Amino acid sequence: MAVSVDSSNPSSYELEILTIVNNEGEGFDIRNLMLSCNIYESINRNFLLGELAIADSISFLENGKLFGQESIRIRFRQPTGTQSTTTDDADTIDQVFRIYKIDNVNRVDASSQVMRISFCSPELIKSKRKRVSQALRGSMTDLAAALAEEHLGIVNKPKDSKLEPYFEVREKSQGDNYHVVIPNWTVNYTINWLCKQAQGIDVNSGLQDSFFWYQTAVGGYRLQSLKSMMTIDYAGGRPFTFSESTAGDKDEPYDSTDTKLGMGRRILSYQ
Repeated sequence: MAVSVDSSNPSSYELEILTIVNNEGEGFDIRNLMLSCNIYESINRNFLLGELAIADSISFLENGKLFGQESIRIRFRQPTGTQSTTTDDADTIDQVFRIYKIDNVNRVDASSQVMRISFCSPELIKSKRKRVSQALRGSMTDLAAALAEEHLGIVNKPKDSKLEPYFEVREKSQGDNYHVVIPNWTVNYTINWLCKQAQGIDVNSGLQDSFFWYQTAVGGYRLQSLKSMMTIDYAGGRPFTFSESTAGDKDEPYDSTDTKLGMGRRILSYQ
């Protein structure tokens, strides 16, 4: 396991797995090649997206036989401190992605180059490729969930493996007797259209009744209204505290604290 050096830094991490598997089934541990990694999650984006920058001095692009259709697994968490405590599994990011593009390949010197690897959830590619032409009846969100299960393999309950796609939250919208005909739309467009139609059934329905379908980095997929999002407790209601801003190595993980404000929960930046 890759262990972070500075456990007092809130942006440090333990990178446990960073593996690329090519189309021939060969796996490559590239933790030592990584320069930076960004994973993007949003309620306005159905699937997780990300990009990975690596420094290649071993001709990995050629030897790994990469051309943009491989899979990549990323697992990391916050430092676990100096004691025998562990970061909660609910705060561990462990996801499998599909690589869809390799670009920005720039030669640094005669023996090394840097490149950017773009990746996304496997379900994103499926949702863009598959189309729906059928008549549906039921509530709007139930129809959306049924399409996600049938065409994308997103099940209603978690399977044994956390790496299998599942609905972490599946909220039912008002009304259950709608009849819609889908005219050869992609699965992605169809589900988003159904969520937009699920806002409410009367004039009192407002923005809080808007439904969003999105993937979370530390869990599964959510089909949820804005109103219910506002009632979510951080980390399932688990209490947390903060390290002192002048503290050295932490004795406990950053998600296991009490009431003091410090660098453990400092806002690093915002937009």
